Amino acid sequence: MSSNSGNTLLRLKFLASIRAKVNPCQSTTLKFLVLTSLTVPRRITIRGNDEKEYKILVKSGEDLRQDARIQQLFSVMNDIYANDIHCSQRHLSLRTYKAIPLNNRLGLIEWVDNTTVLQDFLKDGMSEKERKSQDDTLPLKNFRQWACSKTPKNPYFYLYLNKSREEKSFLKLSSTPEAYMILRTKFAQSHAVICLSQWILGIGDRHLRNFLVDKSTGCEVGIDFGHAFGSATQFLSVPELIPFRLTPQYLQLMGPLQVKGIYESTMVHALSAICNKRDLILNVMDIFIKEPTVNWEIHANKQLQDLGLSAEALVGKEDWFPKQRIQIARKKLEGFNPCYITRTVLELGHKSKKDIFKAMESVCVGNVESNVRAKMKKNGLTVEEQVDCLIDLATDPHVLCLTYCGWNPWF
Repeated sequence: MSSNSGNTLLRLKFLASIRAKVNPCQSTTLKFLVLTSLTVPRRITIRGNDEKEYKILVKSGEDLRQDARIQQLFSVMNDIYANDIHCSQRHLSLRTYKAIPLNNRLGLIEWVDNTTVLQDFLKDGMSEKERKSQDDTLPLKNFRQWACSKTPKNPYFYLYLNKSREEKSFLKLSSTPEAYMILRTKFAQSHAVICLSQWILGIGDRHLRNFLVDKSTGCEVGIDFGHAFGSATQFLSVPELIPFRLTPQYLQLMGPLQVKGIYESTMVHALSAICNKRDLILNVMDIFIKEPTVNWEIHANKQLQDLGLSAEALVGKEDWFPKQRIQIARKKLEGFNPCYITRTVLELGHKSKKDIFKAMESVCVGNVESNVRAKMKKNGLTVEEQVDCLIDLATDPHVLCLTYCGWNPWF
């Protein structure tokens, strides 16, 4: 069965499951909610003939084939985690949801119930003064000054570290100290699995509105994968050097051991399991070569412009861009140093901006006096060494201070 026919069958099954809940002989109640996001998606609530409400997110302006394929890759990763003894003992998995592309600009997304956006979850424990202070972010026009600065600092970097125990958001969900410890452990484990899995797929733009928190289990859910396979590093005007979100707020929650406890060990087991089955993951990625998304075609043309090449130079090599993306993912699974992989992607999109590129490159690679990643060799790393480099890159204050202000790197 071709990928197109498979996608069509999946859409029909999803739509049929919705229709089955609606009685045509009765009036159906529809509710609409317009969300405050860049693409202004609509949430539709349908009351079925079983008197239950079903919520669907209708999203336009994006090619949801990428989201759907990433969910499929997450499902494959879940199978790998389930069949690995170390991961299965720790119940490691990714929370997935259905994403159904109707065409290259419209699609349906399953609404994840009983969750709240991470940004709202964090702001719930803040005072009005702290909320206003947190919104006063650095404007984009000052980015160049930050990038070339030797000691960039952010005045809000440690905003949330001085909260009392009673003001911590997770304590508000916990009826007992034991419940708090369980919620915290589940959150740390789920975040570690999300970070590792999304890094392999090069997923970026992990701002506070691209995470959900399950209020019943404490687990985290990643959403909105518009930037994947390094596009946030290569194509955004403020390139991301950060591999995943591990800001001071997360470190504070995982104290006193911070990353040296649950978080690091979870990442090591998850990466080890994926590396052992890397051929399976890379084979599933072939769909991006056989059927590139709209975003990938746009990015391919943009890369040609950035490198000063013409389309004629690649005649007969229409699939060069998807193969390049998958080759980068392969390097991650073969023990390459994460900072040099990020540097390669950065160079593809920003080499022409010489002053900015040099400053970003030096920050990305780090220095041997301060950064673990700079002391490691370029390839042939063990899983443990790769995780050490990733954590070092994600928690480096210099890297965080060069991240776009809308990402809230201090929070």
